[in-house]
Amino acid sequence: MDLNGLDVILVDFEEDLITGSGCTFEMDDIWLNITTDIGDNYITFSFPENFSAEEYPFIAFKYRLDFAQSVRNTNHFYSITTEAGGPSQTNGMWSDITWISDLDWHTGILNLAEQFPAAAGDWTSIRFPTVDTLEGVYALAWLGAFKSEEDIAKYDEAFNAANGSKLVKAEEPAEEQKDEEFPDVEDAFDESILDFEDFDDATGMAPGQHDYFDFSVGANQSSYVEMDGNIVARLSFDALYCVDMVKTGAAYSVKFDLKNDGNQTNFGGFVFNWGDERNTSRNFYENNGLEGDGMGSLTGASGCGVFFLGGNKVKIYIPTWDLENNKKSYISATIESEVDFSAAFVHFEVADNGDDTVTIKANDVVVAVVKYSNPGVINKAVGYNEGYYRTVAITDATGTELASVADGALFSIYKSFAWAGRAHAIFVDNIQFTNMK
Repeated sequence: MDLNGLDVILVDFEEDLITGSGCTFEMDDIWLNITTDIGDNYITFSFPENFSAEEYPFIAFKYRLDFAQSVRNTNHFYSITTEAGGPSQTNGMWSDITWISDLDWHTGILNLAEQFPAAAGDWTSIRFPTVDTLEGVYALAWLGAFKSEEDIAKYDEAFNAANGSKLVKAEEPAEEQKDEEFPDVEDAFDESILDFEDFDDATGMAPGQHDYFDFSVGANQSSYVEMDGNIVARLSFDALYCVDMVKTGAAYSVKFDLKNDGNQTNFGGFVFNWGDERNTSRNFYENNGLEGDGMGSLTGASGCGVFFLGGNKVKIYIPTWDLENNKKSYISATIESEVDFSAAFVHFEVADNGDDTVTIKANDVVVAVVKYSNPGVINKAVGYNEGYYRTVAITDATGTELASVADGALFSIYKSFAWAGRAHAIFVDNIQFTNMK
């Protein structure tokens, strides 16, 4: 291909310059297909020569997201340089773009000085995120380091002139009726109480410490701490969850005391009525990809999340499948309560009547209500095969509707509960489950 004198450092996808974790990659005609396998997935591209961000201020690439795919931005783009090293969680050494998921080809551009200010030294490699669906695919046609956005446009124009006829859109598959999958469920919750008084102050939380609850390890930052003469669980970048899921139609109440100790930059709160699929490890400390880290990251592949934003503000959200645009999305409502969730422990009750309503109360004051109906499988939802209540609405204490979706909600027909924080601490104590019918 004639570059017309452009000075660009290109990655050759057919050379040995690519490594991946939790994904596979192979050439398909003129582009590289990257398929998500499982786990903490990402792909790393090494440049054929090192370069400075001053001389080559941009990394750009041409990509196509396949049907119903979204990028797992919990792994972001990570810099790998001679002085700062990497990949690193250090602020200024990772970044994101807004991906376009319309099955067609687009150019992604990273401004290195603006998006990776802590990436000192010469660039050697860059780590890419992958799509967040098992066996999901996206493609790259080219990747390189450039001196200007004008050079990026010129290179893309030359590439399209040479290969444009081969750059086809991804195809939308015909919709088929799914066979519903059924997780293992119990008839009712164990009517247990968990108060943590058997643990000492500063003891680390770990899996297997409780009969009916378990601990999912993220960054392993959680512990039991003494507060106001009691031992409570401090969760941060980990999750505590009820081990059982309960059958469709069951009614239950969960009561607990909670104090928030974080803000809106990353999730901290609880999630209920989530499905078994796409989160068998119960990693509710992990970003679900619907909001970026540091931007109000959300967790959970399904269910309803209650996210404390600091003070008396709380965000109620429910993941959805956007049937029109064929991708994951969510509905949410930010509510200002009469209760300050950060000032002291607040007594919560979450009650599901088993028919159509979940009521969330704090200190006996209704914070929000979730109305649900229309159970069934969402045929278009890639990676989702269980039953969900597909129609949901979030209302305030007066019954005023704040957010709703008529079809495509990922609110499980099964009953479940978890507490978690993602670089955001919450304190939890005195957890009690009660079956109501």
